[in-house]
Amino acid sequence: GRGGGKGGGGGKRGPGKPRDGGRGRKPGKPADAGKGRKPGKPGSAGRGRKPGRPARPPARGPARPRPPRPEVAIFARVPLPGAVKTRLTPALRADEAADLYRALLVDTIEVAEGADARLTIAFTPATGRRQLERLLGPRRHLLIQPPGDLGERIEAVVGQIRRGKAGRVVVAGSDCPGLTAARIGEAWGALESAPVVLGPAADGGLYLIGFARPAEGLLRDIPWSTGRELDAVRSRLVERGIAFHELAPERDL
Repeated sequence: GRGGGKGGGGGKRGPGKPRDGGRGRKPGKPADAGKGRKPGKPGSAGRGRKPGRPARPPARGPARPRPPRPEVAIFARVPLPGAVKTRLTPALRADEAADLYRALLVDTIEVAEGADARLTIAFTPATGRRQLERLLGPRRHLLIQPPGDLGERIEAVVGQIRRGKAGRVVVAGSDCPGLTAARIGEAWGALESAPVVLGPAADGGLYLIGFARPAEGLLRDIPWSTGRELDAVRSRLVERGIAFHELAPERDL
């Protein structure tokens, strides 16, 4: 027969060893956990990629083209005492009127820059370039207003900005405290569908006019600085069959 210490279930076994558990493996490891993988890796997560690398984001499509920046011309006078805002005197002294206009001009430029505009400052008189450069900085695009009445000057400046090419241009005065970057953006956007945009001033004039395409002679023989120019421009547009968009009215000074 076999010795009493081996075989069957009656043989001796070491102290602390259970009858059935732990056969074929080292003590301290659970029966089912961790089979076939290294400790520290979860059972199903992370398969197929190295730990610590996030999943790749989905591929992006091509970048959208940036919309064109508004092309804006500001009509300005050099703020010299006795040459600007003369209708506000004698309520203001000539130097006070010049200071007021200087502040209005600077504010208008800041508004246009807030609309991300490509800015041209069409100024008069031609001898005042250095004064404007000292006020506004030497890197401004300054353009001398050509001879003629206001309508002829506007058409000439718009033509110089376009350089013979079709394109939208917004022309704004420099003395309208109510002009905002949002209003310039509205005018620029309206020119996508309307050939002309008008900004009516409360005194019967215009604080803004915009063109989507050349309109030669449109502003010829308009009675400027009379309070009748807005009605005259409207009538001219109707006569020519040109559609136009009107902005909200504002008061200029």
